[in-house]
Amino acid sequence: MLAFLGQILVLHYGANKEVYPYFMFDDQPDGSGDQAYTFELTFRASAITWACEIVAAWTVRRIVGWVFKFNVTREGVLDLGAWPELLPTGVAVMVHVMQNMLFGIIRLSFR
Repeated sequence: MLAFLGQILVLHYGANKEVYPYFMFDDQPDGSGDQAYTFELTFRASAITWACEIVAAWTVRRIVGWVFKFNVTREGVLDLGAWPELLPTGVAVMVHVMQNMLFGIIRLSFR
């Protein structure tokens, strides 16, 4: 999510912002004449979503540790040590998910 937030910041304020009109969030009113999607709304909603994901992950790790006596973080570190090829695979998956998020925003009907 941090990469996504950084990417929309660069696309919105960067030198190539004219190439990516969807990320300028200009002149896209909804039915009532108000702007339906603003940069501030998108950025805040994404940041709130990220914060909720962090809290949920922390909570689930604590519940699994308490109920099942299993340390999820330690298991993840051991898995990366045993299978180092998981790291580039994880990066590829993160890039893929970020592309899906960006295309999801582009497909929104900005009218």
